[in-house]
Amino acid sequence: MGKKITLTIFVETARRDTTLTEEVNKFITQWFPVMEGIEVKDMKLSIEKFPPDPKSKAARVSDASGEIENVIPELEDVKSELENWRDNLPEQFSEKADELDSAIDELDSAVNSAQEAVDSLGNVEIPGAFGR
Repeated sequence: MGKKITLTIFVETARRDTTLTEEVNKFITQWFPVMEGIEVKDMKLSIEKFPPDPKSKAARVSDASGEIENVIPELEDVKSELENWRDNLPEQFSEKADELDSAIDELDSAVNSAQEAVDSLGNVEIPGAFGR
């Protein structure tokens, strides 16, 4: 019995037809039997499309919207922590309280902007290509 090998072939093509597998099998059959101790029937063939299909534009917009949406709770948590810090400051630290108020206001603005971005991205309708 000959050696068993695993062969992975990366195919750089956009083709989606079934003849690709047939062409690769034909190539293997022609070239590998000449190698000593390797039998074609012992090979495992895995053909992968490379690079993989890119995501659609709509999917990329949706992913970006989801990433922005995932940041909002973290920003709200930091804002809440700053509010708690400010609320528990002794009165003699009024300058620090002002700095915290400024940071809280900026975080509030950032949260609102992020939510507006998510809302706007939800309204994006990307037309299909070629009448799809």
